[in-house]
Amino acid sequence: MPELDGVHLARFIREDEHLKDKVLIAITGYADETHRAQCEAAGVDHVLPKPATWESLQSAIGSLLTKRRR
Repeated sequence: MPELDGVHLARFIREDEHLKDKVLIAITGYADETHRAQCEAAGVDHVLPKPATWESLQSAIGSLLTKRRR
């Protein structure tokens, strides 16, 4: 995204009254601990490193849905 990176986008979404409760999954090429911490601080629910597989995305979604149901 040329004008807004994922961390800033996550912060923007979390600040929006209509969007703040949506699940956010970041698929990123920057999967080091520093970037993960930045994503989590911005409100990202789960961080997947690129290349993400269909199975890893399904697993992340399933895990997040289970947590939300509790």
